[in-house]
Amino acid sequence: MQSSKVVATNVALTRSLYKMQTLSISVENAHFYAYHGVFEQEQVVGNEFVVSVTVSLPASDELLNDELSDTISYVDIYDIISEVMKTPSKLIENVGYKIMHTIRSRWDSVEKISVKIEKIAPPIPKIEGKTAILLEFQKNSAKYLVSSKKGRNFALANRK
Repeated sequence: MQSSKVVATNVALTRSLYKMQTLSISVENAHFYAYHGVFEQEQVVGNEFVVSVTVSLPASDELLNDELSDTISYVDIYDIISEVMKTPSKLIENVGYKIMHTIRSRWDSVEKISVKIEKIAPPIPKIEGKTAILLEFQKNSAKYLVSSKKGRNFALANRK
């Protein structure tokens, strides 16, 4: 049988380990029909988009409380994505940035955000697949990527 002092020490040690961990919360493969695109046809006819967002923040002792108010709800993340997707933009890079910026503005504790937006049927000859953008934010730097179905990545900008 463990003494209460040992149990208290184990709880304190467990809680201190949580401070060194990261919590990631994801909304993956959310489907939207929206009117984003440079070409007039895209703005009139629309296209299907798939959005995935992951946010990371330090895991804290509050998670032991088992309360939604101590974390970020994936429903809140989905609602942000859904709201931003409703406003047409020429560039899906702009849409991704708005999602990322809204999340950063709402939760200061977020240390990393990844936003991926896929355009399922881009109006580009000879592309049989989808196109995508990937924005990654990490405190003090942000990386913007554009990728094609074949996995080629092209760095657009690195910002600090």
